[in-house]
Amino acid sequence: MPRPVSVFIGGTLASIEAGSCTISGRIEERSIAAFRIIDTAGNGDYQRGRIVSIYDGETATPTGTLLFGGFIETSQMEKAGNWLLHSILCKDNHYLADKRLVVKSYTNQTAGYIVNDIITDYLAAEGITVGTIQAGPTITEAIFSYVSATATLDYLKERTGFIWQINPDKSLDFMDRETNAAPWALTSTEIVDGSARLSKGNTSYRNRQYIQGSKGQTTLQVENFTGDGNVKTFTVGFPFTSVPTVTVNAASKTVGVKGVDTGKDCYWAEGDTVVVFDTAPGNGLAVVITYYGQFPLVARSDSYSEIAARLAIEGGTGIVEDMATEARYKSSTAMSDAALTKIQLYARDAEKLTFRTRITGLNPGQLLPVTYSPFSLSAHDMLIESVEIGEEDSTHLIYSVTAITGPVLGSWTKFFRNTVTRQDKSIKLGDALLLVLLQQSETVEL
Repeated sequence: MPRPVSVFIGGTLASIEAGSCTISGRIEERSIAAFRIIDTAGNGDYQRGRIVSIYDGETATPTGTLLFGGFIETSQMEKAGNWLLHSILCKDNHYLADKRLVVKSYTNQTAGYIVNDIITDYLAAEGITVGTIQAGPTITEAIFSYVSATATLDYLKERTGFIWQINPDKSLDFMDRETNAAPWALTSTEIVDGSARLSKGNTSYRNRQYIQGSKGQTTLQVENFTGDGNVKTFTVGFPFTSVPTVTVNAASKTVGVKGVDTGKDCYWAEGDTVVVFDTAPGNGLAVVITYYGQFPLVARSDSYSEIAARLAIEGGTGIVEDMATEARYKSSTAMSDAALTKIQLYARDAEKLTFRTRITGLNPGQLLPVTYSPFSLSAHDMLIESVEIGEEDSTHLIYSVTAITGPVLGSWTKFFRNTVTRQDKSIKLGDALLLVLLQQSETVEL
Protein backbone atom coordinates (compact mmCIF):
# COMPACT_ATOMS: atom_id res chain seq x y z
CA MET A 1 0.00 0.00 0.00
CA PRO A 2 1.44 3.46 -0.90
CA ARG A 3 2.37 5.80 1.96
CA PRO A 4 1.90 9.61 2.19
CA VAL A 5 5.20 9.90 4.11
CA SER A 6 8.43 7.96 4.42
CA VAL A 7 10.23 7.88 7.79
CA PHE A 8 13.93 7.06 8.04
CA ILE A 9 15.64 6.20 11.33
CA GLY A 10 19.40 6.55 10.99
CA GLY A 11 18.98 6.43 7.21
CA THR A 12 16.95 3.19 7.26
CA LEU A 13 13.33 3.16 6.10
CA ALA A 14 10.94 2.33 8.95
CA SER A 15 7.56 0.60 8.68
CA ILE A 16 5.02 3.14 9.95
CA GLU A 17 1.51 2.36 11.11
CA ALA A 18 -0.99 3.94 8.71
CA GLY A 19 -2.33 7.30 9.87
CA SER A 20 0.04 7.55 12.85
CA CYS A 21 2.46 10.23 11.58
CA THR A 22 1.94 13.87 12.65
CA ILE A 23 4.27 16.88 12.49
CA SER A 24 3.64 20.05 14.49
CA GLY A 25 5.42 23.41 14.25
CA ARG A 26 4.75 26.83 15.85
CA ILE A 27 6.44 30.22 15.96
CA GLU A 28 9.13 30.33 18.63
CA GLU A 29 8.63 26.68 19.54
CA ARG A 30 10.38 23.53 18.49
CA SER A 31 8.78 21.36 15.85
CA ILE A 32 7.90 17.85 16.96
CA ALA A 33 6.98 14.69 15.10
CA ALA A 34 5.20 11.58 16.32
CA PHE A 35 4.54 8.19 14.70
CA ARG A 36 4.26 4.49 15.47
CA ILE A 37 6.62 1.89 14.05
CA ILE A 38 5.51 -1.69 13.35
CA ASP A 39 8.37 -3.95 14.44
CA THR A 40 7.56 -7.39 13.05
CA ALA A 41 10.98 -8.80 13.94
CA GLY A 42 10.88 -7.44 17.48
CA ASN A 43 14.46 -6.17 17.38
CA GLY A 44 14.05 -2.50 16.45
CA ASP A 45 16.59 -0.05 17.93
CA TYR A 46 14.94 3.29 18.63
CA GLN A 47 17.12 4.91 21.27
CA ARG A 48 16.95 8.56 22.25
CA GLY A 49 19.11 10.69 19.95
CA ARG A 50 18.85 8.58 16.80
CA ILE A 51 18.51 10.71 13.66
CA VAL A 52 15.03 10.96 12.09
CA SER A 53 14.11 12.21 8.62
CA ILE A 54 10.54 12.38 7.29
CA TYR A 55 9.90 12.84 3.56
CA ASP A 56 6.74 13.63 1.62
CA GLY A 57 5.52 10.64 -0.36
CA GLU A 58 6.73 7.07 -0.74
CA THR A 59 10.48 6.79 -1.26
CA ALA A 60 12.87 3.90 -0.68
CA THR A 61 15.83 6.25 -0.05
CA PRO A 62 16.08 9.56 1.84
CA THR A 63 15.19 11.80 -1.13
CA GLY A 64 12.40 14.19 -2.06
CA THR A 65 10.72 16.93 0.00
CA LEU A 66 12.08 16.87 3.53
CA LEU A 67 9.21 17.62 5.95
CA PHE A 68 11.04 17.05 9.24
CA GLY A 69 14.58 16.51 10.43
CA GLY A 70 15.55 15.81 14.02
CA PHE A 71 16.13 13.23 16.69
CA ILE A 72 14.22 10.67 18.74
CA GLU A 73 13.31 12.13 22.13
CA THR A 74 11.24 9.30 23.64
CA SER A 75 10.30 5.76 22.60
CA GLN A 76 7.65 3.52 24.11
CA MET A 77 7.03 -0.07 23.03
CA GLU A 78 4.04 -2.36 23.45
CA LYS A 79 3.13 -5.84 22.27
CA ALA A 80 0.64 -5.93 19.39
CA GLY A 81 -0.21 -9.45 18.27
CA ASN A 82 2.95 -11.17 17.05
CA TRP A 83 5.05 -8.03 16.80
CA LEU A 84 6.05 -4.93 18.75
CA LEU A 85 4.65 -1.43 18.28
CA HIS A 86 6.99 1.51 19.03
CA SER A 87 5.46 4.96 19.74
CA ILE A 88 8.11 7.53 18.84
CA LEU A 89 8.25 11.24 19.75
CA CYS A 90 10.90 13.36 18.00
CA LYS A 91 12.41 16.82 18.48
CA ASP A 92 13.73 18.91 15.58
CA ASN A 93 17.23 20.11 14.70
CA HIS A 94 17.11 23.09 17.10
CA TYR A 95 18.34 20.58 19.67
CA LEU A 96 21.79 21.01 18.11
CA ALA A 97 21.84 24.66 19.23
CA ASP A 98 20.27 23.87 22.60
CA LYS A 99 23.11 21.55 23.59
CA ARG A 100 26.14 23.76 22.82
CA LEU A 101 27.47 26.51 25.12
CA VAL A 102 28.99 29.67 23.66
CA VAL A 103 31.96 31.44 25.28
CA LYS A 104 32.68 34.45 23.07
CA SER A 105 32.75 38.23 23.08
CA TYR A 106 32.28 40.67 20.20
CA THR A 107 32.77 44.40 19.71
CA ASN A 108 31.21 46.48 16.92
CA GLN A 109 30.16 43.55 14.75
CA THR A 110 26.93 43.09 12.83
CA ALA A 111 24.44 40.59 14.19
CA GLY A 112 24.87 38.52 11.02
CA TYR A 113 28.65 38.37 11.55
CA ILE A 114 28.12 37.05 15.08
CA VAL A 115 25.66 34.40 13.85
CA ASN A 116 28.11 33.24 11.18
CA ASP A 117 30.90 33.09 13.75
CA ILE A 118 28.80 31.00 16.16
CA ILE A 119 28.03 28.58 13.33
CA THR A 120 31.73 28.33 12.45
CA ASP A 121 33.02 27.87 16.00
CA TYR A 122 30.25 25.77 17.55
CA LEU A 123 27.47 24.56 15.27
CA ALA A 124 29.28 23.49 12.10
CA ALA A 125 30.74 20.54 13.99
CA GLU A 126 27.14 19.47 14.73
CA GLY A 127 26.29 19.50 11.02
CA ILE A 128 24.69 22.97 10.91
CA THR A 129 25.27 24.88 7.66
CA VAL A 130 24.79 28.53 6.71
CA GLY A 131 21.38 29.28 5.23
CA THR A 132 20.07 32.83 4.73
CA ILE A 133 22.11 35.09 7.05
CA GLN A 134 21.36 38.81 6.83
CA ALA A 135 23.74 41.35 8.38
CA GLY A 136 21.30 43.39 10.45
CA PRO A 137 22.46 46.24 12.73
CA THR A 138 25.84 46.55 14.39
CA ILE A 139 26.05 45.29 17.97
CA THR A 140 28.42 47.51 19.96
CA GLU A 141 29.19 44.85 22.57
CA ALA A 142 28.16 41.22 23.04
CA ILE A 143 29.44 38.94 25.79
CA PHE A 144 28.26 35.32 25.89
CA SER A 145 29.57 33.56 28.99
CA TYR A 146 28.73 29.84 28.93
CA VAL A 147 25.20 30.23 27.57
CA SER A 148 23.55 28.02 25.00
CA ALA A 149 23.80 28.82 21.31
CA THR A 150 20.01 29.01 21.37
CA ALA A 151 20.13 31.81 23.99
CA THR A 152 22.73 33.76 22.02
CA LEU A 153 20.66 33.57 18.83
CA ASP A 154 17.49 34.48 20.73
CA TYR A 155 19.11 37.63 22.12
CA LEU A 156 20.47 38.62 18.73
CA LYS A 157 16.95 38.18 17.42
CA GLU A 158 15.60 40.45 20.15
CA ARG A 159 18.07 43.22 19.32
CA THR A 160 17.37 43.09 15.59
CA GLY A 161 13.73 42.11 15.17
CA PHE A 162 14.91 39.21 12.98
CA ILE A 163 13.88 35.57 13.17
CA TRP A 164 16.19 32.57 13.28
CA GLN A 165 15.51 28.92 12.62
CA ILE A 166 17.27 25.65 11.90
CA ASN A 167 15.59 23.97 8.96
CA PRO A 168 15.00 20.23 8.47
CA ASP A 169 18.12 20.09 6.25
CA LYS A 170 20.19 21.62 9.14
CA SER A 171 20.68 24.99 7.43
CA LEU A 172 20.37 27.98 9.78
CA ASP A 173 18.51 31.16 8.76
CA PHE A 174 18.80 34.58 10.43
CA MET A 175 16.74 37.21 8.63
CA ASP A 176 14.17 39.96 8.72
CA ARG A 177 10.77 38.33 9.06
CA GLU A 178 9.40 40.69 6.38
CA THR A 179 11.58 38.88 3.84
CA ASN A 180 10.39 35.42 4.94
CA ALA A 181 7.65 35.12 2.35
CA ALA A 182 5.44 32.06 1.89
CA PRO A 183 6.11 30.17 -1.38
CA TRP A 184 2.57 30.78 -2.62
CA ALA A 185 -0.42 33.04 -1.94
CA LEU A 186 -3.63 31.70 -0.43
CA THR A 187 -6.92 31.85 -2.34
CA SER A 188 -10.10 29.79 -2.17
CA THR A 189 -8.50 27.33 -4.63
CA GLU A 190 -5.91 26.15 -2.07
CA ILE A 191 -8.36 25.87 0.84
CA VAL A 192 -10.04 22.53 1.50
CA ASP A 193 -13.77 23.20 1.21
CA GLY A 194 -15.47 24.28 4.41
CA SER A 195 -12.29 24.45 6.49
CA ALA A 196 -11.67 28.22 6.66
CA ARG A 197 -12.48 30.04 9.93
CA LEU A 198 -11.75 33.69 10.81
CA SER A 199 -11.91 34.95 14.38
CA LYS A 200 -11.26 38.44 15.72
CA GLY A 201 -10.38 39.74 19.16
CA ASN A 202 -7.24 40.60 21.13
CA THR A 203 -7.09 39.14 24.64
CA SER A 204 -3.68 40.82 25.11
CA TYR A 205 -5.08 44.30 24.48
CA ARG A 206 -3.66 47.25 26.39
CA ASN A 207 -3.49 51.01 25.66
CA ARG A 208 -1.14 52.00 28.51
CA GLN A 209 2.10 50.10 28.92
CA TYR A 210 4.55 50.20 31.83
CA ILE A 211 7.98 48.54 31.82
CA GLN A 212 10.13 48.04 34.91
CA GLY A 213 13.11 45.96 35.99
CA SER A 214 15.99 47.58 34.11
CA LYS A 215 18.81 49.72 35.46
CA GLY A 216 19.99 53.07 34.12
CA GLN A 217 23.50 54.46 34.39
CA THR A 218 24.21 57.57 36.47
CA THR A 219 26.53 60.38 35.53
CA LEU A 220 30.09 60.05 36.81
CA GLN A 221 30.01 59.93 40.61
CA VAL A 222 32.86 61.05 42.89
CA GLU A 223 32.61 60.11 46.57
CA ASN A 224 35.10 61.05 49.27
CA PHE A 225 35.95 59.17 52.45
CA THR A 226 38.62 59.39 55.17
CA GLY A 227 40.53 56.34 56.34
CA ASP A 228 41.01 55.58 60.03
CA GLY A 229 43.47 52.71 59.83
CA ASN A 230 40.81 50.13 60.74
CA VAL A 231 37.92 50.34 58.26
CA LYS A 232 38.43 48.24 55.10
CA THR A 233 34.98 48.64 53.52
CA PHE A 234 33.62 51.84 51.97
CA THR A 235 29.99 52.08 50.79
CA VAL A 236 28.98 54.35 47.90
CA GLY A 237 25.56 55.76 47.07
CA PHE A 238 24.74 53.73 43.95
CA PRO A 239 25.44 50.12 42.93
CA PHE A 240 28.42 49.87 40.59
CA THR A 241 27.77 49.40 36.88
CA SER A 242 31.46 49.21 35.88
CA VAL A 243 34.89 49.04 37.50
CA PRO A 244 35.50 52.10 39.73
CA THR A 245 38.66 54.17 40.03
CA VAL A 246 40.06 54.29 43.57
CA THR A 247 42.77 56.55 45.00
CA VAL A 248 44.22 56.81 48.51
CA ASN A 249 46.00 60.06 49.31
CA ALA A 250 45.87 60.79 45.53
CA ALA A 251 47.72 57.54 44.69
CA SER A 252 45.90 55.14 42.32
CA LYS A 253 45.03 51.70 43.68
CA THR A 254 44.62 48.46 41.78
CA VAL A 255 41.01 47.20 41.65
CA GLY A 256 39.95 43.57 41.23
CA VAL A 257 36.68 41.63 41.06
CA LYS A 258 35.45 40.15 44.34
CA GLY A 259 35.79 36.38 44.49
CA VAL A 260 37.74 36.25 41.22
CA ASP A 261 40.90 38.36 41.42
CA THR A 262 43.67 38.24 44.02
CA GLY A 263 46.66 40.41 44.84
CA LYS A 264 44.81 43.72 44.31
CA ASP A 265 44.62 46.72 46.63
CA CYS A 266 40.81 46.62 46.72
CA TYR A 267 37.83 44.78 45.21
CA TRP A 268 34.41 45.54 43.71
CA ALA A 269 31.44 43.71 42.10
CA GLU A 270 28.84 44.83 39.58
CA GLY A 271 25.56 45.65 41.31
CA ASP A 272 27.28 46.01 44.70
CA THR A 273 27.81 49.28 46.62
CA VAL A 274 30.92 48.33 48.61
CA VAL A 275 34.65 48.63 47.89
CA VAL A 276 36.73 46.33 50.12
CA PHE A 277 40.45 46.97 50.76
CA ASP A 278 42.98 44.28 51.53
CA THR A 279 44.63 46.67 53.96
CA ALA A 280 42.71 49.46 55.69
CA PRO A 281 43.72 52.95 54.46
CA GLY A 282 45.76 54.84 57.07
CA ASN A 283 44.27 57.24 59.56
CA GLY A 284 43.39 60.58 58.00
CA LEU A 285 44.17 59.51 54.43
CA ALA A 286 41.74 60.68 51.72
CA VAL A 287 39.93 57.83 49.93
CA VAL A 288 38.28 58.85 46.64
CA ILE A 289 36.03 56.45 44.66
CA THR A 290 35.05 57.55 41.16
CA TYR A 291 32.47 55.41 39.39
CA TYR A 292 29.32 55.06 37.31
CA GLY A 293 26.32 53.80 39.27
CA GLN A 294 22.99 52.30 38.35
CA PHE A 295 19.41 53.11 39.33
CA PRO A 296 15.95 51.59 38.65
CA LEU A 297 14.16 52.59 35.44
CA VAL A 298 10.40 52.71 34.79
CA ALA A 299 8.89 53.65 31.43
CA ARG A 300 5.32 54.33 30.29
CA SER A 301 3.68 54.68 26.89
CA ASP A 302 0.05 55.53 26.02
CA SER A 303 -2.13 55.29 22.94
CA TYR A 304 -4.42 58.26 23.48
CA SER A 305 -6.55 57.48 20.41
CA GLU A 306 -7.17 53.95 21.69
CA ILE A 307 -7.96 55.24 25.19
CA ALA A 308 -10.55 57.58 23.69
CA ALA A 309 -12.04 54.77 21.58
CA ARG A 310 -12.22 52.46 24.58
CA LEU A 311 -13.82 55.24 26.65
CA ALA A 312 -16.56 55.65 24.04
CA ILE A 313 -17.30 51.91 24.14
CA GLU A 314 -16.81 51.05 27.82
CA GLY A 315 -17.20 54.32 29.73
CA GLY A 316 -15.04 54.94 32.79
CA THR A 317 -11.53 56.03 31.92
CA GLY A 318 -11.01 53.87 28.81
CA ILE A 319 -7.57 52.96 30.17
CA VAL A 320 -6.34 49.34 29.91
CA GLU A 321 -2.97 48.98 31.64
CA ASP A 322 -0.24 46.38 31.60
CA MET A 323 3.08 46.05 33.45
CA ALA A 324 6.02 44.17 31.92
CA THR A 325 9.26 43.37 33.74
CA GLU A 326 12.31 43.38 31.48
CA ALA A 327 15.83 43.66 32.88
CA ARG A 328 17.82 43.97 29.67
CA TYR A 329 17.80 47.75 29.07
CA LYS A 330 20.60 50.18 29.90
CA SER A 331 18.86 53.51 29.24
CA SER A 332 15.50 55.21 29.73
CA THR A 333 15.36 55.82 25.97
CA ALA A 334 15.57 52.10 25.24
CA MET A 335 12.87 51.31 27.82
CA SER A 336 10.57 54.01 26.45
CA ASP A 337 11.08 52.66 22.96
CA ALA A 338 10.18 49.14 24.13
CA ALA A 339 7.03 50.40 25.88
CA LEU A 340 5.99 52.26 22.71
CA THR A 341 6.61 49.15 20.61
CA LYS A 342 4.35 47.07 22.85
CA ILE A 343 1.60 49.68 22.54
CA GLN A 344 1.93 49.64 18.76
CA LEU A 345 1.61 45.85 18.80
CA TYR A 346 -1.10 45.30 21.39
CA ALA A 347 -3.35 48.37 21.17
CA ARG A 348 -5.19 47.04 18.13
CA ASP A 349 -7.46 44.30 16.92
CA ALA A 350 -6.23 40.81 16.12
CA GLU A 351 -7.29 38.25 13.51
CA LYS A 352 -6.80 34.52 13.35
CA LEU A 353 -7.45 32.53 10.18
CA THR A 354 -7.46 28.73 10.31
CA PHE A 355 -7.74 26.54 7.25
CA ARG A 356 -6.67 23.21 5.80
CA THR A 357 -4.84 22.69 2.54
CA ARG A 358 -3.27 19.87 0.58
CA ILE A 359 -0.54 22.10 -0.85
CA THR A 360 2.91 21.75 0.70
CA GLY A 361 5.40 24.53 1.46
CA LEU A 362 3.89 26.59 4.31
CA ASN A 363 5.95 26.93 7.50
CA PRO A 364 5.60 28.92 10.74
CA GLY A 365 7.02 32.45 10.54
CA GLN A 366 6.24 32.98 6.84
CA LEU A 367 4.18 35.94 5.60
CA LEU A 368 1.18 34.63 3.67
CA PRO A 369 -0.87 36.89 1.33
CA VAL A 370 -4.54 35.90 1.73
CA THR A 371 -7.29 36.62 -0.78
CA TYR A 372 -10.63 35.15 0.30
CA SER A 373 -13.78 37.04 -0.70
CA PRO A 374 -16.18 35.39 1.83
CA PHE A 375 -14.12 37.07 4.60
CA SER A 376 -13.46 40.27 2.59
CA LEU A 377 -9.72 39.57 2.50
CA SER A 378 -7.75 40.77 -0.51
CA ALA A 379 -3.94 40.39 -0.66
CA HIS A 380 -4.09 40.57 3.14
CA ASP A 381 -0.69 39.71 4.66
CA MET A 382 -0.93 37.33 7.61
CA LEU A 383 1.81 35.65 9.63
CA ILE A 384 1.73 31.85 9.75
CA GLU A 385 1.66 30.96 13.44
CA SER A 386 1.49 27.17 13.23
CA VAL A 387 1.35 24.29 10.76
CA GLU A 388 0.13 20.80 11.68
CA ILE A 389 0.83 18.02 9.17
CA GLY A 390 -1.17 14.81 9.25
CA GLU A 391 -2.18 11.93 6.99
CA GLU A 392 -5.47 12.58 5.21
CA ASP A 393 -5.53 9.12 3.66
CA SER A 394 -3.11 6.47 2.49
CA THR A 395 -1.65 8.67 -0.24
CA HIS A 396 -2.18 12.31 0.80
CA LEU A 397 -1.09 14.69 3.54
CA ILE A 398 -3.28 17.42 4.99
CA TYR A 399 -1.88 20.71 6.36
CA SER A 400 -3.79 22.51 9.13
CA VAL A 401 -2.60 26.12 9.17
CA THR A 402 -3.14 29.03 11.56
CA ALA A 403 -2.32 32.51 10.21
CA ILE A 404 -2.64 35.72 12.22
CA THR A 405 -2.43 39.50 12.28
CA GLY A 406 -1.89 41.36 15.51
CA PRO A 407 -1.12 39.73 18.85
CA VAL A 408 -3.13 36.75 20.04
CA LEU A 409 -2.73 34.03 22.65
CA GLY A 410 0.25 31.71 22.83
CA SER A 411 3.33 32.03 20.69
CA TRP A 412 2.30 35.29 19.01
CA THR A 413 2.73 37.30 22.21
CA LYS A 414 6.03 35.56 22.86
CA PHE A 415 7.11 36.13 19.27
CA PHE A 416 6.63 39.88 19.36
CA ARG A 417 7.89 40.24 22.91
CA ASN A 418 11.20 38.81 21.71
CA THR A 419 11.50 40.35 18.25
CA VAL A 420 11.01 44.09 18.71
CA THR A 421 14.05 46.14 17.70
CA ARG A 422 16.00 47.45 20.69
CA GLN A 423 17.87 50.74 20.88
CA ASP A 424 20.39 49.32 23.34
CA LYS A 425 22.95 47.31 21.39
CA SER A 426 24.88 45.78 24.27
CA ILE A 427 24.39 42.14 25.20
CA LYS A 428 25.70 40.39 28.30
CA LEU A 429 24.54 36.83 28.90
CA GLY A 430 25.79 34.81 31.83
CA ASP A 431 28.46 36.34 34.05
CA ALA A 432 29.57 39.87 33.20
CA LEU A 433 33.14 38.58 33.39
CA LEU A 434 34.09 36.25 30.52
CA LEU A 435 36.34 33.44 31.77
CA VAL A 436 37.58 31.12 29.01
CA LEU A 437 38.93 27.76 30.16
CA LEU A 438 42.08 26.77 28.30
CA GLN A 439 42.91 23.12 27.72
CA GLN A 440 46.06 21.51 26.33
CA SER A 441 47.25 17.95 25.89
CA GLU A 442 50.54 16.61 27.21
CA THR A 443 52.49 13.43 26.53
CA VAL A 444 53.64 11.68 29.71
CA GLU A 445 56.09 8.79 29.64
CA LEU A 446 55.74 6.13 32.36
